Amino acid sequence: NTKQENPGSLATLDKVQDLLVRGKREKAVIEALSGKEYALGLLVATMCDRSTFRNAACRFADEAMSMGSPLHTLAMMFSGHLELPGDDTLDRNADSSHSFWSNIGHELKDTWR
Repeated sequence: NTKQENPGSLATLDKVQDLLVRGKREKAVIEALSGKEYALGLLVATMCDRSTFRNAACRFADEAMSMGSPLHTLAMMFSGHLELPGDDTLDRNADSSHSFWSNIGHELKDTWR
């Protein structure tokens, strides 16, 4: 085996594997995330209920990304923990000079993919 691994990571992987073999998916997600094995935690969470996945995605965003950064905000949005303002809110604030959306709101709808 040429891949060098962190001993803590191997212990986490063993625990996650043991939990999965016993059918304890939600506990395996928690164990993976606690061991900073975010990809594995999110992968297993996709095989759990929606709430487990949303919580795992939120925890990943909070622990691995800078709070308030654009990437953190997107991760929170994609995980369902952040609700975007509705069109009526954007339209109502469009005339306000102090609104964040006032300068880019119309462009954002055309450029966001």
